[in-house]
Amino acid sequence: MYPAAITIWLDYLMRLACQELEDHIGLNRNARSNLMLLKSAQWLLRKNYQRMRRALDDVPHALPCQKELRELAAPWYHSRLTGGEGDMLVGKTLWAYKRNKAHMICELSPYACMPNTMSIGAMAGVLGRHPEILYAPLEIKGDAEVHALSRCQMVLTEARRRAQTEFEEVLEQTGLDLDTARERLEALPEAASAGWPVPQRGATGTAANMVLHLADTRYRRSAAAEVKPAPKPARLEPAVSVPVSFDYGGMCAPCIPCRPCVPEPRPSS
Repeated sequence: MYPAAITIWLDYLMRLACQELEDHIGLNRNARSNLMLLKSAQWLLRKNYQRMRRALDDVPHALPCQKELRELAAPWYHSRLTGGEGDMLVGKTLWAYKRNKAHMICELSPYACMPNTMSIGAMAGVLGRHPEILYAPLEIKGDAEVHALSRCQMVLTEARRRAQTEFEEVLEQTGLDLDTARERLEALPEAASAGWPVPQRGATGTAANMVLHLADTRYRRSAAAEVKPAPKPARLEPAVSVPVSFDYGGMCAPCIPCRPCVPEPRPSS
């Protein structure tokens, strides 16, 4: 599920309360101080969630910014219309589409939930502007299973086709084939961990992001192996005078090695 369902819901409720306090600044003398306290609590919520993500090796998905979600949904849904998920439903759909987070968006809502019905109605305008979004709203009711199968089957088929097409395009782009990608994956030590998250490389599907990561990792390692350090220059040692002894008729005299020493003839007695 993307993004985290419970945490983003709490973050959204705090954002709604902040909006209400912002509207009452100047009318309520405690509005500004209460707004600062609530924003601090919202910051602590997101901060602790990030700490949990780091502790779990970034396996839980990151939280989107509530301000960004509100701005994305603003042309189709007013942020002051509260109830249900409000404008966050529209914002999350556009956020997932623009950030390449999912091939398909499936929205579950309780049966006859009026606020979500309003959000789903606003999604008609979003799909008119972005017809390439695969969106499937589902209501939880007695015939939910049949309803889900009939509504989602075609959408899932199209989402699978897009994921397969993206995967093949990434293989062609990187110059890898499937067997080579599998060999590199087996040689990747971090991929042996079940909790290792596939890095986001700009693609939507997990398999496509994995191929991009394998190609990039292989390039970095091969480049590092090819670039060898330059040899260090030879260290020049200073000349050292070494005493050398020559026999000058029973007498020893020191001699410098850089000066040729030729014994002088002994005078005749």
